Order: sequence, then structure tokens, then C-alpha cells
Amino acid sequence: MNSSIKKRFFITGTNTGVGKTVVAAGVALALKRTGVSTVVIKPVESGCKLKNGVLMPSDALFHAEMLEIEEPIDAICPVKLRHPLAPMAAAELENVNIQTEDWLPAYREFSWKYQVVLVEGAGGIMVPIRNDYLFSDMAAELEIPVILVAGTELGTINHTLLSLEHARNRGLKVLGIIFNQTRPGRRRTLAEKTGPALVSRFTEVPVLGFFPFVKKINRVNLELAAREIAKKL
Repeated sequence: MNSSIKKRFFITGTNTGVGKTVVAAGVALALKRTGVSTVVIKPVESGCKLKNGVLMPSDALFHAEMLEIEEPIDAICPVKLRHPLAPMAAAELENVNIQTEDWLPAYREFSWKYQVVLVEGAGGIMVPIRNDYLFSDMAAELEIPVILVAGTELGTINHTLLSLEHARNRGLKVLGIIFNQTRPGRRRTLAEKTGPALVSRFTEVPVLGFFPFVKKINRVNLELAAREIAKKL
């Protein structure tokens, strides 16, 4: 990647639990290894643990640790919610009024400071943040291309094609799909072998690569898992 070019990506998933955070960290580490300054921002995170009266966003803290980012955690994750629910549901329970201006200043600052900014959503692309505002609306408002993370297990065909259809209807540019192996196993199951291939037959969106199951999560293993994917960005 040319160091003079700045790029922004919105990383979302077909569902919760497909490994967006691990994949985002791996891609960011692989890009950083090439000498490109990279940061991950998690605008909204629910399910934060309360520690000494302060909400701790585990995904955002994970990114800060993996990338060794010396940025305030409130900038990496501007909106923190306690309940492990869709942000809109958690916000309603906690009487939090989520607004675009909560995360936009941090995104703008990071866009000025870093060559690559990865914006990670929460759950799937259609998860609501507030009334009439989904994570797909966030991607549209930021005007950045989407990277869709999908699982490889049975059911991924339906989840992936529906997510792509929604993105198309919203006018979003989907840069590609990353299939993430969320379960251990040296050999892929029959579903894992056939699902991604069938998805490719029903869409023109390219597959950026397969992210293998990473047994031991650390910087080296994540970067190695994402190295080939990062080359396509």
C-alpha cells in the first residue's frame, strides 16, 4: 500500500459471534506490519463490564492492546453500554441517547492521524443503534466501503447473501467477504468447504480470503492469519 494513500473500511458481520473483532485486529496488525499506521475504532460497544464504577469495553481494549495504540479508550470506543444486547435495546434500558456526534469527532481525528482506519460495528450489519439508524446507516454516513465477515459453518450462505442484499439496497460498496473459521479443526467440514463457494456463485462480491481458527490469540498469530487478506486492501 502506498504510504501516501489513506483508506477507511467499515468491518461488519453477518451475525454476532462470527469473529469480527479478531479478524479486524488481524487485518490491522497485518497492515501495520507493512509500515502503514493503522487504528481500529469501535464506535459503539455493548456488554461492557463494570469495573470500579467504569464501563470497560473488552473489544476496544483488545484492539488497543493488540495494536499498542496509545489513544484514550473513550476515543477508541465513544459509546459504552452495559447490557449484552443490541445497542438500541441496551441504550433504552440504560437511558442513553446515542447520537452520531458521539463517535464522529474521534473518527475524524483518527482519519487525520492514521493512514488506515478500521471502523468495527457490533453484531450484524442490520443491528439497530437507535430508531431508524442501523450499523449500515453508519457505514453509509461515513461513506466508506464495507468488509463483511462471515462464518464458515452451516447457515452462512443465507446469512451472507442476506447481508449483501441489504448492503446493496442501502447503496453501500462492499469491498469483499472474509470467511472466518470460528471453530477449531485442521480439516474443514463439508459445510465449510461448500458454503463459501456457493456464496461466490450467487454474488459478484469478491472473497478477500479465509481467516483460519487461531487457537492462541497473540499479535504474531493474528498478523499471520490476515497477511494475505491485507495484501488485497
